[in-house]
Amino acid sequence: MNKREDIINAWITIEQLSEGDINKKDKSLKLLHKKEDDWHYFFSAFLIKQKEQQNVSEKQFKKSGLVFYFDIFNFQEVVDILREKYKIANTYEEVSNSDKFTFSLFFDNQLNFIADKLFFTMSGYIHQHGVLPEDILKVETSFRENLVRKFHEDFNVAISELLQKYHVSEENFRYAFVKNLDNGDVNLHSFFIEDLTKAKTITNENLNRFFNGFSGYRKNLDGNKKSIHFNSNIFETILQPKFYPLGRFPSNPDFSLSFMQQVAVNLALNDKNDIRSVNGPPGT
Repeated sequence: MNKREDIINAWITIEQLSEGDINKKDKSLKLLHKKEDDWHYFFSAFLIKQKEQQNVSEKQFKKSGLVFYFDIFNFQEVVDILREKYKIANTYEEVSNSDKFTFSLFFDNQLNFIADKLFFTMSGYIHQHGVLPEDILKVETSFRENLVRKFHEDFNVAISELLQKYHVSEENFRYAFVKNLDNGDVNLHSFFIEDLTKAKTITNENLNRFFNGFSGYRKNLDGNKKSIHFNSNIFETILQPKFYPLGRFPSNPDFSLSFMQQVAVNLALNDKNDIRSVNGPPGT
């Protein structure tokens, strides 16, 4: 058992479970009301209509396209599956009650499938199969390769098969016009995962301290005067004039730092410890 790798893998899994949020009430997301005989014509007409309604120029339109969100479900379903599977007791902690999608597909303004923008969510896999995947990237890659072949052969057939397979309805499917495909999926993937994966392959003093814990001397900085842990002496030391910053934030001087915010700033500038956890007022 590798404690550090286990922690990182668990962290990555949590990040992956956070991906794929969708707000079904968003007015830019369209519902599919009925089956069409020619899906290519239907979505092409939708693109042209959006171009006109949003006053998109010809140059801008070349960067536009469509996104489809398949198999939308409530995240509570995944929470229930994982609790039952791994015998996790219910807690009073607040759990996200958002809706998730299983996968999203992107197409350019000529309805060409953009393979590298396909996104298959961890939550969607659990929703479908009832277990955590061994490797969600392998699942996504295999799914992508299959769709590339199908859309290359016939757009209408490929879309019809997907709509039928995933029992598409007004509840579990949305599509939308994307004005700029370069920015169309910026909020899907967690930006922490790349760094977490990198942390599995490198080692340094700070990373080791982070994962192994700190066993040295700790200072209690409870700023509540009524607390039994309150120690005025430690704050008198931290806030000595010699520890004052040689400047201030470029803001209105009427809004000075709070007591604990100034403590945090002084420690950050003068304390030799280069890893800190700060829990303070907004802005700290």
